[in-house]
Amino acid sequence: MSQSPQSLTRVNVTLPTQLVEDLEASVGARGKSAFIAQAVRQMLEQLRRDKLARELEEGYAARAEEARDVSEDFRHADLEGWDARY
Repeated sequence: MSQSPQSLTRVNVTLPTQLVEDLEASVGARGKSAFIAQAVRQMLEQLRRDKLARELEEGYAARAEEARDVSEDFRHADLEGWDARY
């Protein structure tokens, strides 16, 4: 994973020993920072998407009754022009 030209901040985190060993076995001792940075980016993006999905769901739920009322108001207009055989 290549480093993009941006400011960097050193952080100190504590991880389970086995997780660090697995990480080093996968990306090498010198690839940990880039790997962790990418994992954090992906997780943050997932959290943003989950939040947006919740907000959309809440918005749709809040508008559901209004949508049903509008649909009911136009129910007869929607059926105009249809042959009774259908």
